[in-house]
Amino acid sequence: MSRPIPKTEGFGNQLLLAIDEIQLPPPVDYWPSAPGWNYVGGILLLLLIFFIFKKIQRWWRNRYRRAALLQLDQLRQAGSTPGERLQAVAVLLKATALQIYPRSEIAALSGQQWLAYLNQQAGREIF
Repeated sequence: MSRPIPKTEGFGNQLLLAIDEIQLPPPVDYWPSAPGWNYVGGILLLLLIFFIFKKIQRWWRNRYRRAALLQLDQLRQAGSTPGERLQAVAVLLKATALQIYPRSEIAALSGQQWLAYLNQQAGREIF
């Protein structure tokens, strides 16, 4: 008769009892451990903050232009005569110029002086 096979941990293959499991190395960190990468990351973060600050500053300085363009668009859509629109554009142009340049330089200009000043600022004869 046959003997019963003893039930051990490696039941079925006695050769596997002497084999140890492979020890895996610890997982690799995603964050670099060298301090140089921390410096590079900090510099990149500072540059990003600087560029965002400059972008917001430019956006804030140009708010008068956005307001003038919005008013100009409203004038285009208004159902008024061309003469009324031309007068409104002249008023809008003067108000916009007062936002940019000193009041003492702009406020007293009218007629041909105003047109000459606009041509001078434009760099060519368009008014």
